[in-house]
Amino acid sequence: RALISDSGGRWVLVYLDADSTEIRRRVAAMNTLAEEGDLALYLTQDGLERYLSGFERP
Repeated sequence: RALISDSGGRWVLVYLDADSTEIRRRVAAMNTLAEEGDLALYLTQDGLERYLSGFERP
């Protein structure tokens, strides 16, 4: 943020709220791509649950 502000810019946080059911659906779809070799990241169910339990909405 400081780099943007110091350079005369204005930073904006854009948060698109999605419930945990939708996030799980999206991750499952993403993981399908990873299994087919089309994505470098595979997010485990445990990793997703840890992320969701610690996430704080802005």
